[in-house]
Amino acid sequence: MTLDGGVACLDFVNSGYDREYGVVTERLNSYEDLMILIERLQLFDTNYLDTLKSKARQSPELATEALMFARNIRQKLYCLFSGIAPQNIAEADQGIITDLNRLFAEAHRFDVLSVNGKDVEFSFRAAPGDLMAPVWRLLLSAYDLLKSGDLHNLKQCQRCAWLFMDQTKNHRKKWCSMESCGNAQKTKRYYARQKVKI
Repeated sequence: MTLDGGVACLDFVNSGYDREYGVVTERLNSYEDLMILIERLQLFDTNYLDTLKSKARQSPELATEALMFARNIRQKLYCLFSGIAPQNIAEADQGIITDLNRLFAEAHRFDVLSVNGKDVEFSFRAAPGDLMAPVWRLLLSAYDLLKSGDLHNLKQCQRCAWLFMDQTKNHRKKWCSMESCGNAQKTKRYYARQKVKI
């Protein structure tokens, strides 16, 4: 899949949907698939990723449990963000809001304050081999997006179900990607106009 979300948590959410609206396409079929996505999003360094991959091979049941947890979180985030994108957030499921508040609090256990030279910073710190670490990291990405005050630029593609941050100058982007959805939509409209002329 292409990474058109503009933010790690949105690319994670998009991993469960196809380019056709309403079609579910599971891209995270194994923990290894989750690792591929995390690697592409550059959320962890190579050493940490290697440790996670090794732990997943050693503990396949725990890896499957972590994958199921990730998919569950992804669905909750999709419900939240797909409500924010068209400004329908008033209809948000309060159960999902409650669950996400609890999950955000858990994820913040790994957002650790440290002093680096003269800089004070927060950084993600999970135990090596913690198979849930990618999920906590993605939840923190979602939390940061929600706190950013930039949610007016969160959009849902007019052709498919994907979510993305509109980072264009005029903030009038309609599609997650011009190369895929934009061109497909323009082609569809072109052929529709040609049929009318006939």
